[in-house]
Amino acid sequence: MARHKIKHELISNESKRKVTFKKRKGDLLKKIDKLTTLCGIMGCAIIYSTFDNRPEIWPSPLELTRMLDRFKELPGESKDKYSGSKDHSW
Repeated sequence: MARHKIKHELISNESKRKVTFKKRKGDLLKKIDKLTTLCGIMGCAIIYSTFDNRPEIWPSPLELTRMLDRFKELPGESKDKYSGSKDHSW
């Protein structure tokens, strides 16, 4: 059977929205962890929400800084390949 398209819209009940956010955030972080482990790649996530004062950074702020520094060290053509844009301000 084919799957039907689901219309995405804001959950109006704030408590349900918060619970859904926490569950989906956990699932997303598990997926990123699996992807980086199974494929031997570097990955990170920065998640902002209205429920927290600070963004959540995975795996850690220190690791994120290391990844960004490594990305900044790439030659210009390589950065363009990964960033999807040729005009960025690094």
